[in-house]
Amino acid sequence: MDVPVLGFTAAAGYRQNYADWFGIQARLGLSIGIVPYTEEQPPEDETRSEQDNSAMMELYGEFIPHFGPLGRFYFGPMVFVSRLMFTDNRLNAGESEYYLSDMTRVGGGLDMGVLVLSREQLDIKWRIKSALDMPLRLEFGAGYHFM
Repeated sequence: MDVPVLGFTAAAGYRQNYADWFGIQARLGLSIGIVPYTEEQPPEDETRSEQDNSAMMELYGEFIPHFGPLGRFYFGPMVFVSRLMFTDNRLNAGESEYYLSDMTRVGGGLDMGVLVLSREQLDIKWRIKSALDMPLRLEFGAGYHFM
């Protein structure tokens, strides 16, 4: 079952250019979110005694050899490993029950972004990720470079 997740991600990373057009990035991060109840709510006279949402936490690491900046644009292939965990693995949706499995994922993707501001401190990025057990996942974000 594909379920939506509402949340945020924070990461710390390392970025180094070894030539004018090539470098590496590595990031360690934490995502926290809620897997919400997604079907119609029961009538007011019915109560749900079971859990109707679950908190999700994902710890991840990414490695990206990147090309650029080409102007201010960069891109590169990505490999990642993540550990996905839920506070409650059983999610009720009306008469149906779904089981959310804690899992470790290894996958790949494409990381792209644009460096902005005068010293290129701000990073606007978008990514496409996939693993064998998950469909394509699109991510959008912004980062600030302290050094």
